[in-house]
This record gives sequence, C-alpha cells and structure tokens, in this order.
Amino acid sequence: KDENTTKFRKLEGMVPLNELANLMRALGYYPTNKEIAVNEADLDTCIKLFVNHRPIYGIGKKQIQEAVNIIAKEEVKNEEGKIPLDRLYELLQTRGEPMTEDEIKDAFERLLGDEAENEIPEEVDADILSKNILGFEETDADEVLMDNQN
Repeated sequence: KDENTTKFRKLEGMVPLNELANLMRALGYYPTNKEIAVNEADLDTCIKLFVNHRPIYGIGKKQIQEAVNIIAKEEVKNEEGKIPLDRLYELLQTRGEPMTEDEIKDAFERLLGDEAENEIPEEVDADILSKNILGFEETDADEVLMDNQN
C-alpha cells in the first residue's frame, strides 16, 4: 500500500520474524528454522548474522556429491552414491533439523511444481539432487575467484 507515494515514511529499522529467513535467503545464506527462532531483529543484527554465518562460497555440486556419497555409503550402504527415495524421506524426517512429511512434500512442490511426486525418481544421486531437484548450476569456487579479481 502506498508504494508509489512521496509521503514521508518512518522506517523502524526492524525485520519481522516472518521475513528474516527470506532476507537471509535473498542474501545467499540459508539459515535453519532453529537459527531464525526470534521474534524480530534490527538491521545491525541481521547484517551480523549474515556476515558471521554465511558460507564464503555457495554450496556447489562438489559439496552435494560429497554429502550424498557419505549418506549413501553410511546410511544406505550403497557404494554407487544412490539413495532410495523412501530412505531420503526417512532421513529428512529424522536427521539434522527434522522435517515433517508435509514440509518435505511442500519443499519438493516449491522446487519442482505441482507434479513433484512424478518428477523424482525412486533413487536419488548427487546429479539428480543438485540439478533436477535443487536446480543448482555448476560453479567452481576458483572460477568465482577469477571473476571477482578481473
């Protein structure tokens, strides 16, 4: 409301809780729900949170490959780096910051659209997870360094 106005607006300098995660994600840092369990934060706190907790480089295909291989090897006993979809659901519900089945379905629908259940194969590997589900583009950290130096 009143976005195209010349009226004076008083900004409080506070970020509502329901927007804090979106702000961090827009900046390239993906906090867990536990990390953003606050009512509100001032801008200085948001900047400190971002600067102190964001990864220097984004997560890329190499990190996804390593994580999937560890999970496949240790949790599924699959040396080929493949995780059965039902086991992936189980791990998402019981490890790290556990998700409910509805949260998992919602996340997949947001990533893949309404036909998410039909888009995910019965076994997931690093390529499927990074490219087909998460939509990551392959970026090499060395390339990023070279681009930033030019």
